[in-house]
Amino acid sequence: MNFIPSKPLSDLAKTPLKIYLACPYTHPDPEVRTSRYEAVNIAAAKIIVAGHIVYSPISHSHGITNTGLPMDWTFWKRIDQEFIRWADQVWVLKLEGWEQSHGIGAELELAANEFKVVRFVSPEHCNVSSF
Repeated sequence: MNFIPSKPLSDLAKTPLKIYLACPYTHPDPEVRTSRYEAVNIAAAKIIVAGHIVYSPISHSHGITNTGLPMDWTFWKRIDQEFIRWADQVWVLKLEGWEQSHGIGAELELAANEFKVVRFVSPEHCNVSSF
């Protein structure tokens, strides 16, 4: 899957936000997990092109879990908590299943505890499918 920026790098924001980009991931069907991974990568790319700094835990961990590490929130909480502290804002990509996601619920709780601004982003806004 390729992403071609629609905005020149010279148009980047002068003061970029550090964004923690959450989305649902865990699902029994590996194709759904892969689709979610691809969707959040597209969204992250669009946010980066808009001039912001993005940490996407799914973009980071999807390949790493292929080494045999667990996929569940319990394992990744320690790492994600540090990136939520680092971020200026937490954005949630509202892919199908986001409201039922245990991980997103925990990320939102951590964001609230750190007094972070939370923004909900629809997949349509980023032109990604809603898996």
